[in-house]
Amino acid sequence: MLEMKLSVPEEWPACKALWKAAFGDDDAYIDNYYHNYYRPERVLTLKDNGELRSMLALFPMELRWPDGGKTKAAYLYALATDPACRGQGYATFLLRYADFTLAEQAVPFLSTVPAQPGLENFFAAAGDFQPCHPMDEAELAAPASGPVPARPVTGEEYRLLREALLEGTAHAIYDTAYLDYQAKVSALAGGGLYRMETPSGPACAVAEWYGDLLDVRELLAPAGEQSAALAALTAVRPAGHCRVRCPAGRGELPGTVRRLFGMGKRVPTTSTVLGESYFGLAFD
Repeated sequence: MLEMKLSVPEEWPACKALWKAAFGDDDAYIDNYYHNYYRPERVLTLKDNGELRSMLALFPMELRWPDGGKTKAAYLYALATDPACRGQGYATFLLRYADFTLAEQAVPFLSTVPAQPGLENFFAAAGDFQPCHPMDEAELAAPASGPVPARPVTGEEYRLLREALLEGTAHAIYDTAYLDYQAKVSALAGGGLYRMETPSGPACAVAEWYGDLLDVRELLAPAGEQSAALAALTAVRPAGHCRVRCPAGRGELPGTVRRLFGMGKRVPTTSTVLGESYFGLAFD
């Protein structure tokens, strides 16, 4: 018998085991989530004959439109199914239950970020998601260090600067708690949330270091200043090469390409084509 419901704290050990089996993340990453951002009321579970088969998290958030208006939304994260039980429809059942849960809460929009290439087709078929969150991405040799290193900032400092730099752009809004958690996630890779000073004003970034790679999960800078902002990050810690993400249409770095990052849907589902908005951060 199938049972779908909100999780309870006592189920966390089973949820952790399922997460690890599905994604292969290490204990430090999963425990960081549990201690700093897990809420049982945000996790939906599916059991079959009492055995946990699938789970997902729904994080509350908002979308801001170019005119300043806002829409309640949710971010679907960590959709995990027992690898031994895939192909039996468990994830599809749970996605439908997520729709029901959000409709009850009057949340009209849901976003997700496919964890692997090719999952876009699964989310489109199983959950009626559409492409709607493109971004610009560049891979390039690391620039020489700038004269003024980037400095770490708190989640609240980052939130205020981020909103100022995204004014007039449709985008996902992240509250201070979300950004504080993002800082802890990035700290596992020696990074965090940063502010950079450029000739045209401040910039901000979420940056992580993996050996010789500087992975900039989000770079927001005044027009024409992405190179200066990136140089301020390499002044914090040297790198041989960089991967940099920013809102679609804002990429200025050599080798910038536009690609799909996230998908979205209206709740209840409609066939109306979605517009584009910037998502930015996905704990990916």
